[in-house]
Amino acid sequence: MQLEAYLKNANYFSLGHLPTESLHPDTRKLSDEVEAHLPGAIATVQQIDLAAIQVVKEALPLIRDLSEAIESTLTSGGRVFLSGCGATGRLALTLESLFRSLHADNARKDQIQALMAGGDFALVKSVENFEDYPEYGERHLHDLGFQEGDLLIAITEGGETPYVIGTVSGALQHSSLKPWFVFCNPSELLVQTVERSRAVIENARVRSLCLPVGPMALSGSTRLQAATAQMLAVG
Repeated sequence: MQLEAYLKNANYFSLGHLPTESLHPDTRKLSDEVEAHLPGAIATVQQIDLAAIQVVKEALPLIRDLSEAIESTLTSGGRVFLSGCGATGRLALTLESLFRSLHADNARKDQIQALMAGGDFALVKSVENFEDYPEYGERHLHDLGFQEGDLLIAITEGGETPYVIGTVSGALQHSSLKPWFVFCNPSELLVQTVERSRAVIENARVRSLCLPVGPMALSGSTRLQAATAQMLAVG
């Protein structure tokens, strides 16, 4: 029965065609390069990092729009919610923690709220399956009291995580402020190949911030260039 269910929904989770899940051409032999010439291997990874930072620089006009939306929400007394999964969930919780540390002695400390697939427990130990259900994200946002005047920033490295997309759906139901959808694969590719992503990216009520950093230096390790670019953009 489980096998039949998997085969029926396999395409839903088939993401190997996305750049962030692909092999980086410059690091295919990185392990050999580390042994042969460590400084050269480090320089290779540094160049990939610098390329990711350049992507962020090119997105500065949109990042300024995001910054203004955050400032306007906080000034108006609303809250900013950050949703993520895995590396982006930890990114969201890190930003909340940093904000709280800066405003520990005043009422503003609760104006940044982070939510992560699997909850706080997932911060220290992987919690499987939660990220695969958009309804979990929608319910999580609702349980935290998201309401009119609040702003959501939904962060997903691939642009296809069901949980994170679910938080966008929830935000659209409860606040007139346009949620932001932050991701690291090309918009055109996601629209063409991932239906759930297309529904968000083409929604006029959602602001998209695409940071197409390409493949990770270590294949699939999105805590590297993708999370770094998103931390710079959102943080």
